[in-house]
Amino acid sequence: MPVRLRQEVQEVPRRGGLNRPDGAPIPGSGVTSEPTPEARLKEVEAELTFFMELGRELTATLDDRKVLEIIARGAHAYVRPSHTTLYLTGADRRTYEIALSCGYNPGRERREIPILEGLAGQVLRPGRQVRLDAAELAALDPEPPDLAVPGPLADVLCLPILHRRRALAAVMLTRSREDGPFEPGQMERLTRLLEQSRMAVDRALLYRRTADLAITDDLTQLFNHRYIHQSLEIRVGRPGTEAERLSLLFMDLDSFKAINDTHGHLAGSHALTEVAHILTDNLRTEDIIARYGGDEFVVILPDTTLEVATHIAGRLARSIAATTFLPQLGGMKLTASFGVAAYPEHATTPRRLVQCADQAMYAAKAEGGNRAVVFCPGPP
Repeated sequence: MPVRLRQEVQEVPRRGGLNRPDGAPIPGSGVTSEPTPEARLKEVEAELTFFMELGRELTATLDDRKVLEIIARGAHAYVRPSHTTLYLTGADRRTYEIALSCGYNPGRERREIPILEGLAGQVLRPGRQVRLDAAELAALDPEPPDLAVPGPLADVLCLPILHRRRALAAVMLTRSREDGPFEPGQMERLTRLLEQSRMAVDRALLYRRTADLAITDDLTQLFNHRYIHQSLEIRVGRPGTEAERLSLLFMDLDSFKAINDTHGHLAGSHALTEVAHILTDNLRTEDIIARYGGDEFVVILPDTTLEVATHIAGRLARSIAATTFLPQLGGMKLTASFGVAAYPEHATTPRRLVQCADQAMYAAKAEGGNRAVVFCPGPP
């Protein structure tokens, strides 16, 4: 985050009412005296300057997470709560965690919180806001697991950051008992800031979706062959760079053409989706799974030895063979052939590593399919 907003977060004093970085009071901030025309003009200029700076920050990035962090920091600088917390959900939207904090230190431990628990969980699920005063906070038992700010508190406000009525994140603003509860002017400013930021959120998400389309298989929602090669280029490395150990699985379904011939291509597409689910359910989150093309799949297994990779391939082959596909059409059985290769044992370049696993897969098919075969180099 550039320096200006950080300075606003750190340097604006709380006592005596809310103030801009230039010292001008903000309406509704506790300053009750009627401002002069000059003071009003100064307030408007300060607000315009703030939003111009915020707009520059938001348009300077297409990273949706950074956009959300900028919004949270902006809310802390503009609304001036005692503390601000940004919560983001995990990829499966079953958990969430603290992604950013202003005005306090939540500690180094970043634990995942089930989406059904906590105040932010109430916001992230239905996309509605939650507000609690001091009495309501005191009645909470047990204390919400996501409320990491120091107490005692006078007011808690948690709102969603929405995209097409879906909560992308939750931002929680709290006021200490010393600072007192939020005033109407602060609520109006928060609403105004979120409205001003909505276009930046939409733009960042559109960019991410566009980028995802280039590396995602439309049918299975797995990665595609383009992403596999990009990942291998990074992980295997280039000359002069340190690369990590990894193994590669190349999988091809046996006799898959029979499904298309018997039930049609739509049924074949359903079967491929079911295979993708089997792979996803049986592999780690750090493993990279891709539909390489047709009925071929490739899996990158980071930091995995050849022995372990061979065991994983065998387990996947058994899982596929034990599954009844297309039960709505009476059920069909499928098997798969796996080729296993490892870096750096079998290849020192991404392209050669894929070729080695591919050759091992054809060797598995030649042996009757429904098995895993490790690449065996031929005579020089």
